[in-house]
Amino acid sequence: MAAAIGIDLGSYKAVMGVTKRKGIEIVLNEGSNRSTPVCIAYTSSERLIGDAVKTQIKRNFKNSVTFPTRFLGLNMQCAAQIELEKRFTTHKIVPLQNNKLGFELVQNGNTHVFTVEQCLAYYLRKLHEFYVKAEAPTKDIVLTIPSYASNTERQALVDACEVAGFKCLRVINESTAIAYNYGFFRKNDLPTDSERVVAFVDMGHSKTTVTIAAFKQKECRIIVHKSDRNLGGRDMDYQIMQKAGEEFLKKFGDDPRESPRCRLRMLETVEKARKLLSGDTEANINIDYLLNEEDLNKKLTRDEFEQLIDPQMRQFTTLLRDTIQASGLSPEQIHFVELVGDCTRTPIVQAVVKQAFDKTEVQRTLNSLECVARGAALNSAMVTPFFNVSEFKMEDYNNLPVTVNYQFSDLETGEVKDPKEYRNFFALGQKYPLVQQLKFDNKEGQLTLKIDYSDEAQLLQGLPATIAQYQIARGQRKKADVEGSSTKLIIRVKNNINQIPELERVELTELWTEEEKIPIKTSGGKPAAATPPKEGEEAKDGAAKEGEQASAETPAAEPEEQKFEIKQRKKERTTEVSFKTVSHAIPPDMKTQYRSLEEQLMSEDRKVLDLKEAKYDLESYTYQMKESIDSYGNMEHFIEPSLKQAFMDNLVATSEWIYADGENAPLEDQRARLDALRAIGGPVQKRYRFRQDFDEYLKLFMKYKQQAFDAMGGVEHLTDENRLLINDKIQVLETFFLELRSTLETLPKHEDPPCTLSDLEKKQIAIESEITAILNMPPPAPKKEEEKKEGEGEQ
Repeated sequence: MAAAIGIDLGSYKAVMGVTKRKGIEIVLNEGSNRSTPVCIAYTSSERLIGDAVKTQIKRNFKNSVTFPTRFLGLNMQCAAQIELEKRFTTHKIVPLQNNKLGFELVQNGNTHVFTVEQCLAYYLRKLHEFYVKAEAPTKDIVLTIPSYASNTERQALVDACEVAGFKCLRVINESTAIAYNYGFFRKNDLPTDSERVVAFVDMGHSKTTVTIAAFKQKECRIIVHKSDRNLGGRDMDYQIMQKAGEEFLKKFGDDPRESPRCRLRMLETVEKARKLLSGDTEANINIDYLLNEEDLNKKLTRDEFEQLIDPQMRQFTTLLRDTIQASGLSPEQIHFVELVGDCTRTPIVQAVVKQAFDKTEVQRTLNSLECVARGAALNSAMVTPFFNVSEFKMEDYNNLPVTVNYQFSDLETGEVKDPKEYRNFFALGQKYPLVQQLKFDNKEGQLTLKIDYSDEAQLLQGLPATIAQYQIARGQRKKADVEGSSTKLIIRVKNNINQIPELERVELTELWTEEEKIPIKTSGGKPAAATPPKEGEEAKDGAAKEGEQASAETPAAEPEEQKFEIKQRKKERTTEVSFKTVSHAIPPDMKTQYRSLEEQLMSEDRKVLDLKEAKYDLESYTYQMKESIDSYGNMEHFIEPSLKQAFMDNLVATSEWIYADGENAPLEDQRARLDALRAIGGPVQKRYRFRQDFDEYLKLFMKYKQQAFDAMGGVEHLTDENRLLINDKIQVLETFFLELRSTLETLPKHEDPPCTLSDLEKKQIAIESEITAILNMPPPAPKKEEEKKEGEGEQ
């Protein structure tokens, strides 16, 4: 089944969207939830993601990775941001080569250092298992990322996807995905000759983005993106936690904020209280035995909450005003404001939005949880060849201006020449994807080209300004010895679909002039035809007169010598020039190593899951059969009396073994015990099911019998022979059922019936098919009218 995958990979939770032939759906996880927490845990035996991590994080907080997407692209120079992230995380962060960072985690007694890409690769593979269950096994996916993300963050997400074994079709901005979802599904409501300007305010758990976009039918233009990566619900929760922690410290003399386990419990409870305050005026924060057997009890009113988060609201107001100013629009020119994200349900947040945009009402027509995933899935269908999606043009917004630097080297001496700079090669607000060229006359290559973010780009402190560096080789000339020849070097730089600027192609074009001999067309040596004489005139000399024959001995004309014209022809030849790349992408050999390690870890995880599944199957089968075979059980009489006691003893022994030696028994032992039980219990279950289902099959047959008779009465063209044939077939099947019922009445329940339910179903289907074929036979062709006798009716 054709499917296009789009994943809203947020900082707190992920939502899985998929486009199928019938439309866009949200894929459920193993707990039938529409979202999955973005977290990974490493335990003594296996790895976990999502809801399973939440249930064990308080006792395994050192090996539980939360908010992994917040670390994408970061390095140890991003010290301020890392310190901020440590407020909400409990795993250990360690430096790696090239100043990158990793997570030190313990699994199965072994200490590992995993990169962010490796952690996310595992998370994506587990999400893909949910897609497989939803009959969407494709490995081509679109992932979302905040619009403020730089190339290092975007490239890290692409690398994580490749380590997982998937192909990343696109890394799309979250706000762009929202715009796709908004504009595509309401095209008929959008104007054709003017623009509808909509502001999207997306305040999530850890970040806020404000986007202003202009919509027409079948097109959208992003006017501006503005973001604050450290403004979200968790920052509000942190302020409340600080207040509650201070009160606990004053009351009991112990600070729960210093304990990771206590901090996690406080943040979890505070988040619930914050959400309650969206509808209520007060909420209680109660945590039993928080620290040293002391309880935390606090009543939080909405007024106190709004005072605590006043710094965040001022920060939010500044972001809104900056976005409106950057758009070049007045609040009156913005027609609608759409709220997206859980935190926009907070009353004070809505009030700030209304004030900034000078609106009395704001809209919430999009599903806050699913709109990003739906937009990503829609875009995935647009870029994959398996879907034919109706046209919708998107003009995206480049959030970070880019500068290109280049420096040629002397072709003979290798001496480096003065560097040149092309500022704002990709300007702020310029659309993308986009390809632009640098052209150099009489250059053959041999230069260094560097792509940097411009000084105006608002990068996170510590992130590298250099995007990539390229060493371009000298092009191979073939006509260097031709006098007057020249060259043209063309460098194509692309801001690609992932908003990662890159060198796409380098071409060397040679230009020269060649002399060409062009043959001049002649008459081929044939003599020109004689002009016929005018009327009344005699033929000229050399032409035969009338009645005279031309002399056969007239000599043939000699062929003319071929002449040539010399012309100057302009020629050109274009070849590709090679180059070497140094970028922030994971090197191919390292990527292969990560992928191999991930395959090994997945294999180990699969063994653990198989063992758990075998234990569960054995335990459930044992207790089910004990209850069914024992006295007054529903299968008590379906087992041979000679086997019953031995089988019961085996079930009791197995139930004891499960919680003793079976706790550490290998997979083979678990399966062997289950197979041994099923060898005896399986036939018992089949006998029981046959007698339970037989009566239902008989009822269905009687119902079908009446339907067949009714259908036969409605088909007028059936012959008596066909009607008799149908009656015979129904009688055969009815006799079979009645004889089988009679046999079952006398047959002991512990003996196998003469046929299986499968045999019964096949026989009934076969006869019903034959009857249906007879009922569907076309009526006979009408008889032709006898021709009237010749002369009949003549008077």
